[in-house]
Amino acid sequence: RQLRSDSVEGMLQDRHGDLWLGTESQGLLRLSRHGLERLPTGLSLPGGRVVSLREHAEGSIWVGANGGLYRLRETLFSSFTEHDGLSGAYVPTVLEDRSRQLWVGSASGLDRRDSQGRFHPVALRNSGGKTPSVLSLAQDHDNALWVGTFGDGVLRLDGQGRMLRRYGAEDGLPGGNIRAMSVD
Repeated sequence: RQLRSDSVEGMLQDRHGDLWLGTESQGLLRLSRHGLERLPTGLSLPGGRVVSLREHAEGSIWVGANGGLYRLRETLFSSFTEHDGLSGAYVPTVLEDRSRQLWVGSASGLDRRDSQGRFHPVALRNSGGKTPSVLSLAQDHDNALWVGTFGDGVLRLDGQGRMLRRYGAEDGLPGGNIRAMSVD
């Protein structure tokens, strides 16, 4: 009942069976055996809109929001913005690949987090020479990274972020925004 007036933008079931909900106006919520929980006062995410959620292999919850990228851990809370090297503050997608690298898609491009915790932009350009807005990410069985964009089709990258191919209208892909992808 408490969510009837809000839209759920992202959802994740963690290793404990708890359900994390990213909402448009209520921020991050967790549904657990304790009921519906909100972050404690003082830990609210700036910007409010939470659009992507991923659980890291070590148990952290990565939260992509319109105010940046946030990391929740049992004992620590971390946030990351452009000041930390992210290309943009609106983060609609996050992916941890099989080699445990974190990829962050934002309205201003794609970033990869290195083993020292620093973010590095991945060089992506559309046909007009601009950096595309990244809306979705997936990794295939060959470890290639698939990048869904806002109006610039789908990009296929190798595991280091080098462009392999772009798929667009000329390949039969309908125009528009690629907000979700899944590998079969």
